[in-house]
This record gives sequence, C-alpha cells and structure tokens, in this order.
Amino acid sequence: MNKLVAALALVGFGLSGCVVHTDDDPIVVSDYGYLDLSWTIAGSRNSSICAAYDVDVISVRVGSRTENWEEYYEAVCEDFATSIKLLADSYEADAVLLDPDGRTITTTVDLGYFRLYGDEDSVPIRAVFPDASFL
Repeated sequence: MNKLVAALALVGFGLSGCVVHTDDDPIVVSDYGYLDLSWTIAGSRNSSICAAYDVDVISVRVGSRTENWEEYYEAVCEDFATSIKLLADSYEADAVLLDPDGRTITTTVDLGYFRLYGDEDSVPIRAVFPDASFL
C-alpha cells in the first residue's frame, strides 16, 4: 500500500506543473530599453489642437552621452505619445514640433538626460509645448 501511495504521489507531483531549473539555463537579459515620450500642446492632448496650431509631427533628437552619435525620431502629433527603443546607455534628448512642410514651428524643448539600463526598462518623459513656444 505504501508503494502505491508513493507512486501516486510522484505521478501527481509530475503533473503539478512544477519546473526544475538548473544552472545551465540561460538567463536572457535584453540590452535595450525605451524612452516613453508624451507631450502636450498649449496644455492639451486633444487631437484638434494639432490642426489648430498646424502641427504635423514631433521631432525628437536623441544623442548618446557615451558614444558619438545622435538620431532623429518622428511621431504623429495626434498620438501625443511614442515609445523609442534604444540600446542601454546614457542619453540626452530634445524635441520640436514640425508643420506639414517639415518646418520647425516651436522652440526646442530640452528633455534632459536619462539612462536606460536594458532589460526592456523604460523612462517616461513629458514634453510641454506652451503657447509661448510657437515661433
């Protein structure tokens, strides 16, 4: 009887969904993260504000603080948020709003410095474009 109980216990343990990991299991750590940028125009996130100010896209400049490079990213005005995938590193960034012809129509908003540590972390940053920022 004891052997039957022991055998059933082992079978039940095997079906319980228990997973055993060994030291040979690879640990997967991604080497990137995200700049999660949101913005407002004249205090609003209403899509009609983009047309009222003739804004087509937000242009975001991101520069590495440890490497010698910078990259530009664009997002549609009406989205009021974008997520930019970047390698783990230290960065500085700024943004401007562009009209449908690609012309800059605001002063540059400094987004400051931030660091991404990898493993898909994210840094939320908000860009504010008040009335006074329009050229």
